[in-house]
Amino acid sequence: MNWTLKPQFRISMLIMILFGLFFGLTQSAQAQGIDFGSEVAAGETVENDIVLIGDTITLDGTVVGDVLAVGSTVQVNGSVEGSLIVVGGSLTINGEEAGTTYVIGQELTLEEAASLGRNLYFLGLTLNTLKGSQIGRDLVALTLGANLEGEIGREVRAIIGPVPILKTIMELVGKEVSGLSVTMPDAMTNETSSLVQADYASVLPLVQFLAAIDPQSGSIDTQRLGEWALERLRELVTLFVFGMLGIWLLPRQLNRTVEVFRAKWLRSLGIGLLAIVIAFNIIGVAILLAALIIAIGYGLGAITLWDLAGAVWAVGLFALGLVFTIFWLFVIYGTKVIVAFVGGRILLDRLAPKATRYKVVPLLLGLVLYVILHGIPILGWVVAILATAVGLGISWLVWRNRETSPSEVAIS
Repeated sequence: MNWTLKPQFRISMLIMILFGLFFGLTQSAQAQGIDFGSEVAAGETVENDIVLIGDTITLDGTVVGDVLAVGSTVQVNGSVEGSLIVVGGSLTINGEEAGTTYVIGQELTLEEAASLGRNLYFLGLTLNTLKGSQIGRDLVALTLGANLEGEIGREVRAIIGPVPILKTIMELVGKEVSGLSVTMPDAMTNETSSLVQADYASVLPLVQFLAAIDPQSGSIDTQRLGEWALERLRELVTLFVFGMLGIWLLPRQLNRTVEVFRAKWLRSLGIGLLAIVIAFNIIGVAILLAALIIAIGYGLGAITLWDLAGAVWAVGLFALGLVFTIFWLFVIYGTKVIVAFVGGRILLDRLAPKATRYKVVPLLLGLVLYVILHGIPILGWVVAILATAVGLGISWLVWRNRETSPSEVAIS
């Protein structure tokens, strides 16, 4: 089974997770009353919906209803007869949940005794399902890494990656490439109990390019080479569309990026590397904001203002999701467009200065060079990281000096 969805499904899957979370919350809102606390002790039974808020949350008893847990560390060892909704840092489940489970957090671990009756929706950094754990129906996930060894009743719809680059390359070395598939580890015995630790689709075109050349005869497999070229073309078209949007919406800022890079390219790189670290921390900020929105909604619900609570959830989660999506689209695509435009402009200034009259020319030249370099094994990862860092650094410097002229930016 292919565990990684194509890019065009990413936004739709994220929306599906958010909608699932929203509808799960609205079902809870119909309850007659809600209990609040930070712990359900072993042997205790709560016959109601419950909200658990605190730094450390433990649920060792039984809840006959839905559970909303917001905290840094959440441990669920008991049973939940309704839906389980968790927003927080680390969640460990080692009990039985009869309903659907929704999780937004840094890490989710399903221990050996974990049993989820219905679907699992997960948005976060790491997902671990240990051997013996069970998901009754579907797994829908958007995560940077996953270790899936448990049982999944039906389908897996997941976007998994990126993972440590070095490990990905080492795992691919020596694997036989046949067509568009990559042999998975021998430990995988079935489609629903598997170890998923790499976004194979992102590095597969590179393997196909290398496999297109026969080292003995020197002949080229045109089919595999064509597949590699097609992947490069798709990447070029995607980046070109974002580049045209940049030229249309922010033409002045795009021109200023060239002057900033010429004057402060090393500073741009340093700021950008720091910005990459901050960008990953924004995931945690988004989780905290989502938790705050949900908590405010439940607070309004506690005083019977459920209509207002539903409006807060709908508007707040939608706005947060929109801002987060725009930010990550800029990090993933916008930064490459900026670096490509700068690189193309600098080359044309030396080779054909008149061609720089039209912004699309340096943009297209830079993008072609970038996608080719990005398609080179190992080097491609370095190029992508450097382009992201430089793009972020240039963007910050342009924004900070947005009221000054390009010449003043170069001098400052």
